Amino acid sequence: MIDMTSWPELDVDVLDDVALDPANIRLEMPVNAPQPDIMRDIFVNGDAFSLVEGIVKVGYLTHETPIVLDRDGGTFVVEGNRRLAALKAIQNPYLIPEYQARITTLTKDFSGRDNLRVIRVKKAPDQDLANRVIAAIHTSNIRSPWKPPRQAAFFQAQVDAGKTLQVLLEEYPLSSVRRYVRASQLLNKFKNVPYRDPQLSDYIHSAKFPTSTLARIYESAEFNRILGIEMRPNGSIRTSTTDARFNRLATLIIQGMCDGDLTARTMPKTSSKTFTDLMNKIQQIVNEPGRGGASEQANNGKAEPRDGGHGNKGTGDQSNDDGATGSPGGGATGVSNSPAGSGQPGNGSGGEPQSGTGNGAPQADPTRKPNSVRLDPHGLSVPQSFPVAIHKIFAELIEIHVQKYPNAVMDLLRTFLEKVIKAYAREGDYKIVPRNGNHVQLSDCLVWLNAHVGNLPNYKGLSSVINRIQSRDSRLYPTSAAYLNDINHNPDMHATPGDAHELWEAMISLMRLMLK
Repeated sequence: MIDMTSWPELDVDVLDDVALDPANIRLEMPVNAPQPDIMRDIFVNGDAFSLVEGIVKVGYLTHETPIVLDRDGGTFVVEGNRRLAALKAIQNPYLIPEYQARITTLTKDFSGRDNLRVIRVKKAPDQDLANRVIAAIHTSNIRSPWKPPRQAAFFQAQVDAGKTLQVLLEEYPLSSVRRYVRASQLLNKFKNVPYRDPQLSDYIHSAKFPTSTLARIYESAEFNRILGIEMRPNGSIRTSTTDARFNRLATLIIQGMCDGDLTARTMPKTSSKTFTDLMNKIQQIVNEPGRGGASEQANNGKAEPRDGGHGNKGTGDQSNDDGATGSPGGGATGVSNSPAGSGQPGNGSGGEPQSGTGNGAPQADPTRKPNSVRLDPHGLSVPQSFPVAIHKIFAELIEIHVQKYPNAVMDLLRTFLEKVIKAYAREGDYKIVPRNGNHVQLSDCLVWLNAHVGNLPNYKGLSSVINRIQSRDSRLYPTSAAYLNDINHNPDMHATPGDAHELWEAMISLMRLMLK
């Protein structure tokens, strides 16, 4: 048994009193490696920069105390090397030259630096006891991590308590708040369906219900696209289908899970046949003409409501009437006031974004303000399975000040577009073949994506959006890849805030296909 209560606690200066451990098992370098090399290894291979970011944004959490040991005439941290490296970098960013600029920028307005110069540590009596503690922490299951549904439930509880989504984003800057709240809302929507078969209701509320399998369905880009799922600023969600139709497709899904037909094994990927067949069945339910009769009203006890954003005087929070003229995606068709072929979204009444164009290509919000200081995220979120880099780029995109840094936004948009297409292709086990050389470029990505959407019956309309981006037509130049390349490479070219907004709005329908 390990008794740490008798170990002395010390207050140490992170720069002067304690050093990084050259014998750290995580390091792949000689035991006599100098401190600067250890520091660099921890940042490069241990992602200590994210810990610096966490300390600056959230604070230095003391629920785990670093452990030090006197050895070879010095005091070394044997547990907590990443924390010590991060704290040293906060005090002196020049200790890690490769990250100096980023750390300096991050900590420029950080008021807690001085309070972190001295921290409290525990001193191990000897290396053997220190090793036993390290093993207990890193090789056993002392702490049970929350599963995704529990993480989502935590943030949903905050929403239910009255906190807005914006407040949560500010209070929990390092958590995927938007994704968790969205997941909780969708899970609750499935649980609240009045299933006709009591067995299905018992099943979805049981402890053995595989929430991760259901999450694989409702977090997929295809499911979100078919139902036109969007997230409101307050954290709630809306769909472009009716409650009655959602109840029917939910019954289809939960029945399939209960019967064992829809499992993680039968749907290992969104490109699997079982998953594709399921999406086709859901699409059929959404696309069926609205009957308005007792057979559909019986599911929820009321007639199908219309969305207040499509010509009615409602609030815009209800669902669309499926009897309206719809796109293959199931949304009501907006009335366009734009010239034919312009690629611009038409203006519908009520100020809500139009959910379709009649050709399967969802459109962006026609009420976009070109003078806005930030890009409108349109409720988009990056799938959890996408690389961390894409999550970080998207977070920067929706925070950067467009009016001040339009050229930086344009560069970031080009990077984001290319990386999202590559990640989307990789998710579906598709290969983008470079046409020139060995490297896949943006033009290769667009050619592949154009061919790809042409094979998707409900997405063929997106081909016109891609053609717009690929176009050399001077009238479409500000939203073209050619313009992106010119901004990126031509020393005489520069972007305007309006350019950045216009390009982003042109990309939204593509992003709704590739992102959740």
